[in-house]
Parts: sequence; C-alpha cells; structure tokens
Amino acid sequence: MGSSLMRRVFSLAAASAMAVTGAVLAAPSAAQATGCSVTVTCGAVNNNSRFAMHITLKWNEGPDKCARWTGGGTPEIKKCDQQYLAPYGIYGGRMKSGDTYKYVDVDAFTYNSTNFYWAGTLVTKGQWIKMNNGGTRRCTAAVGDLPRCS
Repeated sequence: MGSSLMRRVFSLAAASAMAVTGAVLAAPSAAQATGCSVTVTCGAVNNNSRFAMHITLKWNEGPDKCARWTGGGTPEIKKCDQQYLAPYGIYGGRMKSGDTYKYVDVDAFTYNSTNFYWAGTLVTKGQWIKMNNGGTRRCTAAVGDLPRCS
C-alpha cells in the first residue's frame, strides 16, 4: 500500500473514531489526562454490552479502592476514583468538548455487577484490568453471555 493511500486510510479511520467517540459519551466526569496527548496514546474503553462498567482515570490515587486483576493470583489493592460508564458507552482518548478536543486517559476498568472475560480468561466481578499502554479496550456481550473484553 502506497504511503499516500495509507495516510488517507489512517485519516479516514481517525476521523471516524473521533466522530464516534465524541457522539457516544456517557456519565464520567471529564478530567484532563496527564498521561496522554497528541503524541502519546490515551487509554479508552468501548463498553458495547448491556452491563454497566466502571472506569478510573486516576490509578493509585482517589477515595475508592480497586482490586487489580493479577491473572489468577491475589488481587493487588490500589486507590482509585471509580466512575460509572453506562451500557454501550464509550469513554477516553481524544474527545470533543465544544469546539475543541481534549485528551482523556482511562487507566483501568471493571464490571462491578458481573464476571467478565479479559483476553479469553474469566475475571471475577470487581477485579480491575489495568491499561498500561493506552489504546482502546473493547467489550461486547451477546444475549445471555458475559462481557468479553480485549
């Protein structure tokens, strides 16, 4: 694929992602990210399920406690600021605010009311998946199924 075509494909994909992200925001309060920018990828979540999700923008600080999933071992307890994300909500990344854009970095997510799958492994409800390298984590759930995230 030529570089000109790649730039056009990337531009179209980025524009589509920005339009969707700006259009489907849900409940959490917007916080200016300290860990992402134009050049550093933000963490974002796409909760494409009928279950409410919880996210935190502040890992290891805040009034709440989050049990970090460790792959089957004892969860690691950290401070956090739990925020509600509605079913079918999208949050984080480059987000439109009025006529400008801001960068919001989601640090971790969980489902407090149901078990879920992370990369094919069953995770107990309330255990948090820490997002270390930015990017969008997507969760879906067919009717009768638990959410599956990757």
